[in-house]
Amino acid sequence: MSAFSIVKKVRNDVIRLSRIAVANGAPDFDPRHPPAPWPTFEWQNVVGEIRRGRGLGLVLQQLPGNRAEAMTPLLSRQTPLGVFTFRHTRATLRAYQERGLVQGLATRVPRDAPVDFMTTEERQAYARIDQLCLQFYRLADVAPGERSGVGFLMAVFRKRLASSFTAFHKSLERRRDLIQEALDEALASEAFKDFAEEEDDDQDGELDARSAFDRERQRLMRLYSDPRSRDQLDGERNYLNDYIRTLNQILRDSKFEVFEEQLRDLIESGHRVIVFTQYLDTLDFIRSRLEHRFGDEIGCYSGRGGEVWDPSTNSWKTVEKAEIKARSKRDHGTPIRILLGTDAASEGLNLQQFSALINYDLPWNPMRVEQRIGRIDRIGQQSERVLIVNLYVRHTIEEDTYDTLRNRIRVFQEVVGPLQPILAEMPRILRQLARGEIELDEARRQLAEAEQRRPSVAIQPFEDYSIDDQDVGDRPHVGRAALSQKRLAAWCLAHPVPDMQIATVPEPGAITTTADGTEGCLSIVWADAPHHLGLHAQEEVLVTFSGEVADRHPPTAASPDDQVAMAKLTESVRLLTWGDPLLEAWLGAIRGTPLTDADYKVSGLARDADPFIS
Repeated sequence: MSAFSIVKKVRNDVIRLSRIAVANGAPDFDPRHPPAPWPTFEWQNVVGEIRRGRGLGLVLQQLPGNRAEAMTPLLSRQTPLGVFTFRHTRATLRAYQERGLVQGLATRVPRDAPVDFMTTEERQAYARIDQLCLQFYRLADVAPGERSGVGFLMAVFRKRLASSFTAFHKSLERRRDLIQEALDEALASEAFKDFAEEEDDDQDGELDARSAFDRERQRLMRLYSDPRSRDQLDGERNYLNDYIRTLNQILRDSKFEVFEEQLRDLIESGHRVIVFTQYLDTLDFIRSRLEHRFGDEIGCYSGRGGEVWDPSTNSWKTVEKAEIKARSKRDHGTPIRILLGTDAASEGLNLQQFSALINYDLPWNPMRVEQRIGRIDRIGQQSERVLIVNLYVRHTIEEDTYDTLRNRIRVFQEVVGPLQPILAEMPRILRQLARGEIELDEARRQLAEAEQRRPSVAIQPFEDYSIDDQDVGDRPHVGRAALSQKRLAAWCLAHPVPDMQIATVPEPGAITTTADGTEGCLSIVWADAPHHLGLHAQEEVLVTFSGEVADRHPPTAASPDDQVAMAKLTESVRLLTWGDPLLEAWLGAIRGTPLTDADYKVSGLARDADPFIS
């Protein structure tokens, strides 16, 4: 397709294939609306030749490059592959299951596992982090250029403390050692490299860990080079040593006790269990407590790769991912009953033979939680229900994280789909809370506000317009100024059909959304879509107004009778542009509420007239 405008010998083959697609329902060329720079009369003649299919070779050979290029967006919608593609969303597959057309879809059953610290030592150790951050990491006391590194450090400390006392203990030791080695620049540089590698297990796409830690390294070097500020670092190191001694006094781990009780119940009920944590230090702590009881029934998968227990050496050995997958099957000679994994295990492992999952800790990014659950909640799941057990410490940031994930987003009950802005807002709000930039009440207020907010887009004024050089196909018969794809997207997203649900979602395979809905991937559910579109009432369609996004996720074909192929099907993203039936139906059904005066005031734009009313 990309060669159509410059390689003349492929043009005839491209047109031949496009006619197959048109014959099977793809949108045809419209002779009434030539793409620029085609003159109307010449466009009508070429469309006629294409439809007749006679003498076409010579006509195509003589096409100037700019006119051939103008045809490319139209031809991209006339591919046989696109016509015969079957996209199976979760909602569609559930409808298939109700009709007996597909099996193996489970129901998600969440289970709360709240943790109450049972000892004074635990409560004091957990609460003491506030004093540590207030005394040594107050952002107001840090130079503006160095705040990102300090804020990053605070977020890491709080997240690792929420994971386990062991992970937090390791972090404090590393921080103390960094301060000690800051006297020697060479030692400090190497120590910071190790520190960044150890601490950056999960940062929810916040920013580059190495960059943030490098800023903190430079701050430490600066403080140590100044005798007046060296006492500050000595005081921090002494405080860290005392904090570490406090952690060493903890003899009982209430969180692990709750976890062990939940795990025992699941195993005794016949479940095979995946246990997720964000941090390797926590994973190592858990397996050290379980290995004496379960031995070679435990497997691990993390950034280190696969690991299994070797009874002959009484130690852990590294294995390939393939062995983890093989031993995850019930019919293996030594099957894994408990798989411990970091979030690296949520990528590339499909484990339908496990029927329970325990979140030992919870990421701040909802999509990471969804990826975890997606390892077992897949087509072919052998259990009718998948249990999702969530540990969290009461009256802490963990409880707020869990409340948001379960009650505001419902990630444990439903596949993450139309998430609204809270998807992107939740990690940011929790990071601000962890850094001390906002109080807990303010964080809760912002989460509630994000839950209610609809996806926003950048709205530009529409007055008189026409299609610009990038836009093709049918268009309103008005205007002078150009209407780009981005402006088309902004107008459409500001005028949804009343029964249409629209949400900004990550592209297939990604975990973060594009801030501007006009350029990213969108989820659309249109309950009363026109019959000719062939959409079920609750069917989700992934769409975009961005050609780049659509190019990254082209359609792939699979037979609807092939369940294996269905399971492996790559999600495509539909391009909404002129001539697309879904877009045309949208425009034809617009009766949505236009932007309010407040919307225009905020954007600083004048109210525009409806561009689709002549």
